[in-house]
Amino acid sequence: MVNGGYGDEKLNYSFHAGLKMETHAGIGVTTLVSETETTFDTFDGLHYSWTKESSDETVVTTTATEQVSTGTGDAYVGSQGDVFIGYSTNLLLGTCRKVGFFRDNESAPFLLKDDVALSLGDSVKTYFMYSTYEIENVMMPKWKDTRNSYLTQHFDTEAEARAMVNNGSEVVYATWLKEDDPDYGQNDTYVQVTPASWETDGKQHAAQDEVMWC
Repeated sequence: MVNGGYGDEKLNYSFHAGLKMETHAGIGVTTLVSETETTFDTFDGLHYSWTKESSDETVVTTTATEQVSTGTGDAYVGSQGDVFIGYSTNLLLGTCRKVGFFRDNESAPFLLKDDVALSLGDSVKTYFMYSTYEIENVMMPKWKDTRNSYLTQHFDTEAEARAMVNNGSEVVYATWLKEDDPDYGQNDTYVQVTPASWETDGKQHAAQDEVMWC
């Protein structure tokens, strides 16, 4: 007589991600609405099974399971439905106020005061899933639009752009290319113009290139 048993257990979860966009365009009360919706479904977890046929033998199998699927629309047919999955670390770079003991030179006394410093953080982790369709038709155009939105000053020549004087309080970006130029927004096609007041206010300033880092 053989005593035994078996088990089959699963611990799973489902995750739904994606985006839904609505674009409105029109005049007055007449509006044209176009809607784009993309959704990912991922099924993840553990599958644990075991069998026992005698007091001396036990077989245990543990399997990590993950399933990812896209929508069933025409936009995901063929290579457009390929999904890219990965992890990334978001770098947070910017200016901050630093409090500490500083002195103006080696012979001067230390004084407690605040100063401007650069801050860098890398603690934000991201798990991403994008299809080829979503990368090419949604994400890349949006990245391009965001980058181009920083180019607010337009000139006919490079010399005019480089000679610009910024009398405002914010950093601006000047370009000598037209928006329909294929190189618009590329490196060496614009200049970063810091406020003129930065040169005389006696403070330490730092400005990252928003167009390049977009």
